[in-house]
Amino acid sequence: MHFDGQPLFGKKFYAPVIHGKSVTSTENFLWNCKVLRNYIFDSDLIREAMPLLVVQNLFVTFIETGTGNLNPTIFDVSLEINRGEVLALVGGSGSGKSLTTLAIGKLLPQNARVGGKIAFADVSLLELREREMRKIRGKRISYIFQEPMACLNPLRTIGFQICECIRIHNPRLTRREIRRIAVSTLDRLHFQNPEDILRSRAHQLSGGMQQRAGIAMAICNHPQLLIADEPTTALDGASERIVLDLLRELQRTDGFALLLITHNLNIAREMAHRVAVMHRGRVVEFGKTFDIFANPKHEHTRELLGAFSF
Repeated sequence: MHFDGQPLFGKKFYAPVIHGKSVTSTENFLWNCKVLRNYIFDSDLIREAMPLLVVQNLFVTFIETGTGNLNPTIFDVSLEINRGEVLALVGGSGSGKSLTTLAIGKLLPQNARVGGKIAFADVSLLELREREMRKIRGKRISYIFQEPMACLNPLRTIGFQICECIRIHNPRLTRREIRRIAVSTLDRLHFQNPEDILRSRAHQLSGGMQQRAGIAMAICNHPQLLIADEPTTALDGASERIVLDLLRELQRTDGFALLLITHNLNIAREMAHRVAVMHRGRVVEFGKTFDIFANPKHEHTRELLGAFSF
């Protein structure tokens, strides 16, 4: 796959040429509409903004239990994300995407050793104690995990779990105020009966509703950085579209930075301003979404693009 370019509004937009055959004018128009959004959001305001999160020369090594052998898994990873930006971290299974994001939140197991620099809003996260990190995690940095049932307690109602997230980081709020925030958050996620959802348990909800409940837990405290780890992998096509549209809507209205982990390049192209490609524990390519798709530099990026139809 390669691209032919024509200037448009002072920018170069491209019609994809796949297997030597150009796409139709209608498909070209739709393609340019998608990439135009990336250039609009990749404005001087975003480019000149101070990065919200900076990861430099990140290394993650695991110490094997019993033998004490070192098992390095993440090698010299560097990336950054600006305020209000969507960064897609893409790569195949086992490339190190999830480990990198878990290292950001200091959620790795005790046998993990992390080196390098992780700066969030000029705060060095690796130097913080766990008590200090808890004030950031869930409040300023939130996670959406791949499997909603992995983060939802089956013994507790959805309302208890959302209200607990709010209460921990806002201890001065009354129970009535906390519940009002929980209902408002579910309403923003287009639940038709928020009060009924608050009284429900996870097993009483569909997969898409479970994931939206997980998103509610992640955004109820208005984070500055939302890390979404394969948020649609366990969902059917219809639920996937609902979740992606919600994430886009919330990101635009709330203005948080979104670090989106995915192996689906179609999702990365649609959602992200910039893309980082991981392979075998390393970031092998990092740049604007359009540039990555139009002119991939690394062989692994070209292999990933070749595996998808656009």
